[in-house]
Amino acid sequence: KSKPSTMKSEEFWDTSLSQSMLWKYSISGDLPILLVYVDTIEDAGIISEIIKFMDYVKNRKIDLDIIILINEKQEKDGPLYTYIKSRIDRAVYMEYSKGDIYLLNVRFLDENEIKLISFLSKKYIQNIDEFLIDTDDLQNNNIVTENDSNEDDIIGEEEGIYE
Repeated sequence: KSKPSTMKSEEFWDTSLSQSMLWKYSISGDLPILLVYVDTIEDAGIISEIIKFMDYVKNRKIDLDIIILINEKQEKDGPLYTYIKSRIDRAVYMEYSKGDIYLLNVRFLDENEIKLISFLSKKYIQNIDEFLIDTDDLQNNNIVTENDSNEDDIIGEEEGIYE
């Protein structure tokens, strides 16, 4: 299966897709979704940044789901899944808001589930360089969490996300 792509509402509307398709993964679909694609164990370094980011948004009472998609032959026992799952399970952050981090394998999602996740996601990250957060910015609250002026949904191609 291929990597998901972001879709804008005017480009995509399929009445056969429903948020209830995600319920079996404990994802309501009611919260904004940040979609992260991790293809190799070498790219898994982004997980530390994801955990920091989730802590950041929860401390500011922002509701957010983060879905990490991997592409591995084994559904749950592969090295990439095991590494990421262990990092997520050890993460500790305050529960000031709704939302969680979910780990899904694209090889075990059907095409409609991938379309729905892609459609619902507000941001799509494929590379750690698109997501790096400067620790000084975190401490000084200099991170901008919204970018209303740009219609591009890929983080890293927008200017001013993390200034």
